[in-house]
Amino acid sequence: MKKQTNKIPGYIKILGWLISLFAFAIGFWHTHLGLKEFRPLSWEYGSLIVAAIVLMVLIVSYERAVSGIKIAIVFWIICSTILFIFNLNSFYPSYLGRKLVKEEAIALSDSLELYKNKIDKIVGLTGTEYLQKLQFLDNKKENLLREIKSRGGFGPHATKELQEFNQLAGSNISPDRKLGKTEESRNEMVSFFKEKLEKAIKTYVIKSIGSKENEAQKLFDSSQELNENYAVYKLGLENAIKDNTAINIDSVKYHPQIVLMTDVVNELDKTSRMFNTVRGKDEFYLFNKDGENSQPRSQFIGTFEHTINSLIKRIDKKDTWGVIILCLFIDFLVPLAMFFLIREKIENSNSRTVYTSNASWWDKLMGRDDNNFNN
Repeated sequence: MKKQTNKIPGYIKILGWLISLFAFAIGFWHTHLGLKEFRPLSWEYGSLIVAAIVLMVLIVSYERAVSGIKIAIVFWIICSTILFIFNLNSFYPSYLGRKLVKEEAIALSDSLELYKNKIDKIVGLTGTEYLQKLQFLDNKKENLLREIKSRGGFGPHATKELQEFNQLAGSNISPDRKLGKTEESRNEMVSFFKEKLEKAIKTYVIKSIGSKENEAQKLFDSSQELNENYAVYKLGLENAIKDNTAINIDSVKYHPQIVLMTDVVNELDKTSRMFNTVRGKDEFYLFNKDGENSQPRSQFIGTFEHTINSLIKRIDKKDTWGVIILCLFIDFLVPLAMFFLIREKIENSNSRTVYTSNASWWDKLMGRDDNNFNN
């Protein structure tokens, strides 16, 4: 039975292996970078050791797979998958770190504007409501005293005014059915009821409006603090949005723009908690619940958890797929292409393909396999 060997020049095999090894080296280094946060072996350079182990297993598995050992393909795929996962944790924040900061800065800027407008509206309405009630009571008092003086006592209109006053103030002032026939008696009656009405207003302020006035003051003070910092926060966020410089992943938490974003989140949460507590309802969303520190998310750029969560959230973005495809290319496509291109095979006359596997690795690399020796 005649055999036909599909000869591959030795230099092509060498070049193919160099390409694969170069891809493996890139994968190794970025696996080290992607593993750094875990501090494997509780050592600063533990990630290098782990990445080196994966690399060595990968090279051995790849060589055995090229030599025709099928089970080696399984270990090759496992090692390549490990490289792929941790390469993502290196490439993704490195290439998209600045864009992620920009996106969060835009979201925070919008939230800052929204919160400020809503808070100003609430504070304005609270103050207006307080003043309106005081004005209403004062108007009722003046109308009532005017009626008493002009009619010399309580007529139907004065009685109605007193009822409305009592209803709002929560007082229980009774109308005087006596008539003031002289100017002096009318003035005495006006003075008497004026004192009673003003006392009722004061009592109402202390019992009813007093607490709300205190709450209104708290809301006002809280909103003032936010307003004082608003211009600084807004300008800082706008600068972060316009900035195109790279983000240093190793010190991302201490980047001035990330620090500013953290201050914005803390300020918004502080104000939101005050408003939610005073008003007795959750009107404002809290970025960080009590004891949490999950926002802004940009402070965690470079961590494995952030990378995975961000990838899932931005899976519909083209730049996300660009990073995924790049990692797939380095860790899978390049070695796989070389696997098929440098793997030598023998074609029998019955069209059955047999891969060479008995010759040594160096003989195969140089194009001297066992079939050549047998021929």
